[in-house]
Amino acid sequence: MSGIKPLIFVSKQLRRLLSLILLLLGLLFVTTPTMAQSPTPQPRAGDAPGTAAGCSELLVNGGFEVEGLGWQPLLPGSPAELGAEYVSFPVFAGTRSMRLGLVDAANTGLTNGVSQVVTLPQNADPIALNVQLLPVHEANPGTDLQFIDIFDASTNELLVRVWSQLSNRDGWLFQQFPLTSLAGRTVRVSIGVSNDGLGGKTALYVDSVSLQACDAVPVPTPTSTAPIIIFPTPTPTNSGVIIATSTPTSIMLTPTPVVWTPTPIVPTVTFTPILPSTPLPPGCITNVIINSGFEEEILGSTGWILGDDPVPPRLIAGGFEGLRSLQLGNPPNSGRADVLSYSSVRQLITIPHTAATAELLWWHWSHTQDNGEPAFQNRVDRQELILLSPDLVTLAPPLYRIMRNTGGWTQEVSDLTSHRGQSLYIYFNVLNDGDGLRTWMELDQVQLKLCFPAATPSPVLTLPADVSPLATPIVATFTPTGEGSGADTAATRSIIDVTEVIISPEGAQRTLDEAVQQVTEEQQTLVQRTIVLFQQFWWVLAIIVLLWAAWGFVSNQTK
Repeated sequence: MSGIKPLIFVSKQLRRLLSLILLLLGLLFVTTPTMAQSPTPQPRAGDAPGTAAGCSELLVNGGFEVEGLGWQPLLPGSPAELGAEYVSFPVFAGTRSMRLGLVDAANTGLTNGVSQVVTLPQNADPIALNVQLLPVHEANPGTDLQFIDIFDASTNELLVRVWSQLSNRDGWLFQQFPLTSLAGRTVRVSIGVSNDGLGGKTALYVDSVSLQACDAVPVPTPTSTAPIIIFPTPTPTNSGVIIATSTPTSIMLTPTPVVWTPTPIVPTVTFTPILPSTPLPPGCITNVIINSGFEEEILGSTGWILGDDPVPPRLIAGGFEGLRSLQLGNPPNSGRADVLSYSSVRQLITIPHTAATAELLWWHWSHTQDNGEPAFQNRVDRQELILLSPDLVTLAPPLYRIMRNTGGWTQEVSDLTSHRGQSLYIYFNVLNDGDGLRTWMELDQVQLKLCFPAATPSPVLTLPADVSPLATPIVATFTPTGEGSGADTAATRSIIDVTEVIISPEGAQRTLDEAVQQVTEEQQTLVQRTIVLFQQFWWVLAIIVLLWAAWGFVSNQTK
């Protein structure tokens, strides 16, 4: 070994230091545990935590791994920054989750979310909706709300609000909701967030949504009312909160799992709708008013805000549709004296600027003992609909102001198209002037009908015949040059007429995006392969480093 000069490229003074460093690096490689390489999650239709024996998954893409599959936005056509979004952080399982509410966009009055229509098997028992939720909000969120609703898919009737909160958590929350009582119905599962446009913003991250129906089997009589868990709760892969708060006092609500057993309210009178329900035209929606049929209690979390008045509105049995309606005003059987009163209710809505038309549809049964013509300036009995700004300033003359007896349920249609892009309150009110003659009104099925323009054909780019577009074939046709009946067919020379090639900018951009994505994936694959090779053969490198360090150390000692 004396004839060999190891570490010849460094000075003698640095050999011992370099040998010691290499020795330490070798020991580090030997003692460092190998990091497990997580497999790349593959998109799948259900992405449920697991399906119990005898059960089947009803939802598609419950893990939101495949963009655009299964789920529909509550407000189609709204700007991207105001809609629901597939995100890669935070996630409970897989690689994606769904973000609802507002995070990056400016605070505005808006209800957004996602929904999916599913049919619940007639004989299934139990049926359970399971979901992982991460609710977040900024300081002073006002009357914002995070919610999960179950609608009748054919009538848009709200069947039950299984979950509603205004919560801020630092970890995922598992919730399960029994839906066995709805077996046999086609329902729409809607998950959303309502922002009132005031104070802090509110959002909700959703992942691992599963709706499982199990075969009905005879079971012993239960001894407790504990909720049904049809599969174990998975462990989250990570958690995190995107919206930063300046150390406010968060509203922490940790509800116990809900076992929903609806108690039907038997109406005292049955009303027959005047007009049958008509299907919505293509491109139109109506599911944007919270508690539009007043089937829930009128609380601060339901979207409606009651006016502060001696005669507030109240829920009553019976309505145009469903089991209940809202009564405004002061009827003779109210038990209250006839005093000056403004019996009102309002809800903040946002009309997307992308909507082609916007109409407010509402049913009412109006009553009065008074007579005369209501005036805007005078305090005279009246039933009315007014638009207010978020600061409660009247935006325009009343859309509806009258004193009448309708004799039955009547639908009104108020055009709100001129208010596209605005947030405003719809304000229903019944005024009594206290003269002893009473006026009142039942209100039901308040719906905001939004119609969005149909997709227009994309502008096309006509290229010259000598330009070859990306992946677009040129079709050549042969056309005789001869004209007229006297043309010599045998002598006719055929020419090649190259047709125009049309390629849309969206197609070219999509092709470019796919190419960039492919290059990116190849780069990521190369890096991942390098990491895997290193993890599999690190011990070879460790042995080489140890031998090199030992060689240098021994050579220094022999000199």
